Order: sequence, then structure tokens, then C-alpha cells
Amino acid sequence: MPMSGSARRRFPHAGTIRWLSCALIATLAGTGCERLALTPPLYGTVTVAATTRSGLPVPGAQLELYTGVRPMVYAVTDATGHFTFDFVPTGVYGVRISPPSGYAALETVIRVPVTTVVDNLAVGADASVPVQFTLLQRGAGTLSVRVGSKDGTPLAGVTTTLYDAHVTVGSVRTDAFGNAVYSAVPFGVYGISVNPPVGFHDLGDLSIVFHDNIVVDQGSTQQSSFALAPCQGSIIASVLDEGGAPATGIPVALYAFNRAAGSANTGSDGTARFTRVGCDEYGVSLGAASGYTLAPGRGTSFLDGLRLNRDASIPVSFRVASCRGTIRVLVTDVSGAPVSGTVAQLYSSTGNLGAATTGTDGRLTFASAPCGAELGVKIAPPSGYSVATGRGSSYFDAISFQNGGSRDLLFTVTRP
Repeated sequence: MPMSGSARRRFPHAGTIRWLSCALIATLAGTGCERLALTPPLYGTVTVAATTRSGLPVPGAQLELYTGVRPMVYAVTDATGHFTFDFVPTGVYGVRISPPSGYAALETVIRVPVTTVVDNLAVGADASVPVQFTLLQRGAGTLSVRVGSKDGTPLAGVTTTLYDAHVTVGSVRTDAFGNAVYSAVPFGVYGISVNPPVGFHDLGDLSIVFHDNIVVDQGSTQQSSFALAPCQGSIIASVLDEGGAPATGIPVALYAFNRAAGSANTGSDGTARFTRVGCDEYGVSLGAASGYTLAPGRGTSFLDGLRLNRDASIPVSFRVASCRGTIRVLVTDVSGAPVSGTVAQLYSSTGNLGAATTGTDGRLTFASAPCGAELGVKIAPPSGYSVATGRGSSYFDAISFQNGGSRDLLFTVTRP
């Protein structure tokens, strides 16, 4: 019959009777007890503790101490979740626990080795053998999720989904710290799935990652972390002119569906490099650039349908046509005589493009002025001359022309 945890069950203690008899006989006969006593029996202790996963005691759990296939003693854990089997003869034993109402063993909800039996306990003389059982308490708990990249950077706005064996329980997006929390989750076994954002799954990969067999019980706080490895590659855009020379300063835009993904200008080698780009499908387009003309269309001003997989490098190339013209400048005085030493500056909306000085004939030439952008020319008269400030006197702007075109500009300066 089970006993209350407040009482300790003892084995029949025949040795005690022998020792008392020995002491009485020794007193009466005046002889040493050790001369009369039989070899004293040897005993130990088995102390059982039953707690929840959070360390709270489990009272009222049925216990069984056994040896081999033979039950020896039954007992019940007390209010502190403990019971001690005293005067256990030396030998090999096992302890079995039966969860009380409101509790469950872990193996009843997921596939794990049996947790309600502890076997092969070697009990020695005057030894205390501890036994620990951990049970689940039926009730609600909390499940928190953290999503970040491999380098520890939190990922915000990632969709997480909580599910059990039958249905989807709910979905929560991660906050700015990469966290999502599910509160008051009923007792049971759950899974968490995460839909990796763009740049964290390869094209053609499964779109979700997940953790299964998450047990939630009373008051528990289960944590599930996902460290996502970025899926990245590179796209290298090369732009050449009609003669095969690098075209510098060409604006290049990288884009995906409904979003911009990057921008750069071609360098001195005619390339724009987009590295550490997330795996996705992309397009590359060229923008207008001073000194070049673009033929609009797929393959000439843009390329799309570029599927970038993990660690891939996609080269794309374009051809553009050089566009140059000539600007000739003449500076004279009011009598029409040429004025040498006048400095002329060629500029565009992006900055100065070059400078030159008039010779003895009062002339200078910008022989390779870029078309495709509006240009301007302004002058600084030499010492002894002045010019009225304003459009058509000290500067001309809004100058543009087709490839091979030219413009002639006349400036008139005066002596003070």
C-alpha cells in the first residue's frame, strides 16, 4: 500500500533485534557483546526528488522501489517533492515514478528514452543514493524565437510560424531585435518555422527552416534560435565603347522585382561591381552619361532575368557609342581685334570639364566636348580687359549637339 510522503518506509530490521538481544545478554553475563553477536546487516538510503523542468517540487507522485522484478516498497513524494527510502539492504535496486494528476512524463509527449525509471542503483553500506526525476506540469508556457544572421545581426520583419502536429497555431514577425514571442501557449509539443528573407535562401531552396519537438509546459519559457547564413554572389557589369575602350562614368543600376538593389558608376576599367548581393533574380540598366549615347532596349541599355545563386558571379557587358563635339571660342575687343591670354572654362552641371587659353589669334578649341549633356563656357579676361557679367557676355550655357557637331562662341571684352 502507498504511504504518505511524511512517513518513511523501512525494511524489517531483524538486525536491530539481534543487536538489542546481544546488548542484554552482555549486560547480564558481563561479557563483551562482540563475542556473542552475529555479523551485523548492512544498510543504505535511497533519496528521491521529483521536480518540474523549472525546478518546482512535484508532490503526490507514486514511487516504487524494486530489485530485479520484485517490488520492495511503495511510497509517495511529500510537499517538497521528496521521499527517502531508509534501511535499504545493500544490493542493486531501481526506482519507478508515476506522475500525479496534472503532470506527465516527457516520453508521453515526444519520442525520448524512458524518464520514469532509474535502474541499476548500487546501494552500499551507510551510503545515500540520490535519484532525480523531472516531470512535465500541464499548463501554459511561453515560446520565444530569435532570428539573426550568422554574424549575430538581428533580422527584423521575418515571419515566424508556430504549429503543432495538426494545425498552424499563429504567426508573428520579428521585431527590430530579431525577436518574436508567443505567450500563453497551451501544454503540448510544437514546431517553429521561419521564412528566410531575401538574401538568406538560395533560388530553388526550401523557403522555410524549422525546429520541431519543442515541449511547452506550465510556466516554461522555451527559446528557439535561428542563425541564417546569407546567400550572396556578385554581378559585374562591363561597359565598352565602339572601339573596345573602357567607358568610364557610366551610371549602372542593379534592380530586382519592384525594388532597387544598388547603383554605381563604371570606373577607369569600364566596370561597375556589385558584390555580396543577396541571391535573387536581378536586372542591370545603364543611365545616360556625358560623352556617350545609348541605344534603348534589352541587351543595349539593360539586361534582366539574371538569376544569382549562392557564391555565383555573373558577368554582363554593354556597348555604348562615344559622343563628342567641338566648341570653338573667339575672344576680341570692341574693335574686333583678337585678345590673347583669355582663360575659358568648359563645364557641365556635374563640374568643370577643362580649361584653355586663347592664343595670339584670340582663339581656342575644346575639340572633344562631350555631348549628351548641356555644357557651358565662361571666360576670365586677361589683365587690362574686362567683360560684363551675364549670359552671352561672360558665359554661354545650354550648349548641346549631336555626335560630331560643333558650336562657335564669340566673346567681346573691353578695356577699362
